[in-house]
Amino acid sequence: SACVYALMGGSRRVIPPESRVGVHRMFNYSTNFDFSEGGIVQERNLDDGGMRLTLSNYARAMGVSVDLVNLAERTSPDQLYMLSGNDIARWRLASRKL
Repeated sequence: SACVYALMGGSRRVIPPESRVGVHRMFNYSTNFDFSEGGIVQERNLDDGGMRLTLSNYARAMGVSVDLVNLAERTSPDQLYMLSGNDIARWRLASRKL
């Protein structure tokens, strides 16, 4: 999900205590026609490193630790790592506490 990256772009990043923020490895789907399979085939594509580099640069520019991007990329796209309050503070994801 790109939600955490949208949050990073905020001029004021407020995460209320009752909120939950999760991250996982990014991916997208491509759809192709495969004659051998007899129809449309959907394939999951993982980042080859280019998007990770772009997001790491973006995180730095927004004042967020690159460690957050690294954690997301280590988390399976089929799972969700829920950030703790300590994670949010350590990686400077939130601008301030409520």
